[in-house]
Amino acid sequence: MTKKALLDTDFLFKTHLSQNSRKESLADVVMSFEGYEFFCHEKIFDELKIHGFDPDPIPWLEDKIYSSKIIRYSDKRILDELEQMFGPGAPGMYFDMLKRSCDAFKGSLFQHTINS
Repeated sequence: MTKKALLDTDFLFKTHLSQNSRKESLADVVMSFEGYEFFCHEKIFDELKIHGFDPDPIPWLEDKIYSSKIIRYSDKRILDELEQMFGPGAPGMYFDMLKRSCDAFKGSLFQHTINS
């Protein structure tokens, strides 16, 4: 069974920056894990550009997408795949999943602010 890993901005930057004694980035070490498929959302490029990280992980990410080691998703592609699986209710389902994800994050920020 293949495991799925969704890569986010924070993970990509930090693992691209971290290197072992052989000058291999942690990102490359993770990409060598057997039995995994790696994914990212296209919005990650905007987030990486905004922050202007150094070293810049964008060329590395583009190379991994070009070589099919990471699969790049857009909202349209996600909606298309959801529609194939669940029919015309896919947009509502996607909106609901996004809302719950944002609400969960908003709640954790609120809790952190109260507890600080």
